[in-house]
Amino acid sequence: MRFTLFSIFLCCSLVVLGQGQDIQFFDNDLSGAIQQAQQEDKLIFVHGNATWCVPCRLMEEEVFIYPEVYSFFNEHFVNLSLDLEKGIGPILAARYQANVLPYFMFLTSDETLVHAFHGFQSIDNLLARAKESMTEERKLTAWERRFEDGDRKPAFLYNYAFAIYPSSDGSHQKILDAFMEANPDPLSEMGIRFAYNFMQEVDSELFYLMVDNQEEFARVIGQEKISRTIDLMVEQALQDKSTAVEEGIKLLQRAYPADGQCRSIKYEIAKRGETVIDETARLTLALKEASVCGSGMEEFRVLGEAMLSNPNLDEDLLRQYNKLLVQHQSEVGTDINFHMLRGQLSEQLGDLGGSMERYREGLRLAKTSKNKVMRRGFKDAIKRIKRKGKRQKG
Repeated sequence: MRFTLFSIFLCCSLVVLGQGQDIQFFDNDLSGAIQQAQQEDKLIFVHGNATWCVPCRLMEEEVFIYPEVYSFFNEHFVNLSLDLEKGIGPILAARYQANVLPYFMFLTSDETLVHAFHGFQSIDNLLARAKESMTEERKLTAWERRFEDGDRKPAFLYNYAFAIYPSSDGSHQKILDAFMEANPDPLSEMGIRFAYNFMQEVDSELFYLMVDNQEEFARVIGQEKISRTIDLMVEQALQDKSTAVEEGIKLLQRAYPADGQCRSIKYEIAKRGETVIDETARLTLALKEASVCGSGMEEFRVLGEAMLSNPNLDEDLLRQYNKLLVQHQSEVGTDINFHMLRGQLSEQLGDLGGSMERYREGLRLAKTSKNKVMRRGFKDAIKRIKRKGKRQKG
């Protein structure tokens, strides 16, 4: 027979009277009860007792043994039998003011007291109080009271935030703020789940916690969910007409570390295209896109021709394009169109020697490929450079 570690843990920690015909209690093991309550999303029923307590023994022998009692408690609660005079017992007795035995408590997994009562209980009374503790109103009231008393333990605030959110009056915001202030490790599993569930807009601390730590979030939430969430929130922000272009650019660059620069340039081109911009501005953006995102060689060539055909274009842009051409030298290879383009760029920038070199190499390639049209073009360009050279010497 195979046992899981959790099964072995339960066998060692649970005291089961009458071979299962009783309430299954963790025996003085608060941490074990809390762990199981978190896993099963249940309240913890605490039977506070002591070895000398006669009413405590009567509860065990005359109430807990009935099927309607143990079936209900085993199904709906994680049960803890706790000696209030040993171990952690006195601490909890002081915390929850357990001055009379037996003392019964219903706690959330963050140890918030939802309901408490003491003394011997009949079957009907015990079941009625147990059902009363299970109402959502009881838990919310308990959490609210604990918050107003100044408790700022992160685990408590985490549960309270999930229980109250969203609130119609916005009262949940103070809980969210309190958790963010109290939580010592935003990248703990609890901190990550909190951020993922409660971020509401891109212009928020929680959103940027996620985009700046995507690997950590993916390990907890899953990469697909994180990517999808970022895409949806960014898209929604960019479609908002109140979002300035500069804000959209910054958002894209930060939300997408790998290709945010390219995304932001494409976004800028699309947004600027919605307004009337001059040709120089358009070519500037196109050159920026080509340099960051890359482009097909045909698109790259068309961009160069458009730049050369603009007599008012700033020389600095031409130099930037020429630099890109050099970087793409291996891709250009024997493409004679690019040799013509590089020769024209050098010529327009005043580099007659460089342009002559490009034209002569292009002429050689045109002869090899038997391209008569380009061969004539390169010959005309070489003659033009020679004339310019003579005028400069004269």
